[in-house]
Amino acid sequence: MGNKTKVIAGIVAFLLILSGVAYAAATFYANKQAEKKAQEIIKSVSGFVDVKYDKIAVNLFKADIHLKKAQLAFPDNQKIDIDDITINRFDYENKIPLSLALVFNGIYVDVKDYVQNPDDLEELKQMGLGRIKTNLEIDYNYDKKLREFRINTIKNHAEKLGSVDFNLILSDVDFNPDNIMGLIMSYPAIKIKGAKFVYNEENLVKILLKEAAKEQNKDVEAVINEICANIDSEIAKEKDPIARESMGNLKKFIKNPQKIQIVIAPEKPAPLQNLGESSQPTDIMKLLNMRVVI
Repeated sequence: MGNKTKVIAGIVAFLLILSGVAYAAATFYANKQAEKKAQEIIKSVSGFVDVKYDKIAVNLFKADIHLKKAQLAFPDNQKIDIDDITINRFDYENKIPLSLALVFNGIYVDVKDYVQNPDDLEELKQMGLGRIKTNLEIDYNYDKKLREFRINTIKNHAEKLGSVDFNLILSDVDFNPDNIMGLIMSYPAIKIKGAKFVYNEENLVKILLKEAAKEQNKDVEAVINEICANIDSEIAKEKDPIARESMGNLKKFIKNPQKIQIVIAPEKPAPLQNLGESSQPTDIMKLLNMRVVI
């Protein structure tokens, strides 16, 4: 190896070492800053929940904070263990965050705490549902200038059961964390600009239909046929083509549950007050321009 090659190799080696040291230093600093920020966030929610965790980590490229092996303890003594809480965005300057984006990966639910019947519990265990792992994502923000509240997503996936994904846009919202009563009083003026609910089935609907059949001393097919007959009866009375199509799609989902969407897209923002004044579901569907899609 020539002297020139040795010099170049030495420079490259030095730069690699320097980069490694710089990365380690940056990670150390980022973790310290993340720890400080996490403590500020935990302090801001201490009135609602006590947050504990084993360790903290930060992604230098995404700038998100991870709380590993976390536990949430609520005032009613209920505790929830979570593998990882990712804090992508959190407004800790207000009593109620005006903006946040959180991901909870690895929330575990013991079915025995909710199912009392031993036979039902054993059946769920045989399906691998004795202990259910769920993942939850929440992302919302409030624009003070536009007075618009957006739920960008509330997404939850329960393994072997199914998943839901919900988004919503509300306008004319007076969201003042220091005056929650004002928000409640302004309820009639709040308007829905749009929303979407998506459900992907794995086993949840099948379990619910089976449970309904057991309570009614019928087989599952009889329960499905009865539900579909009721839907057919409503379709026969309905004149609106969109409502008829939506009810038809609901019937298809009941017979073969896979994926279903409820889409709300009013031609102009619809006041919440008007929803309360509508006595029939089909009236609400028309007001919101609601469609059921499969």
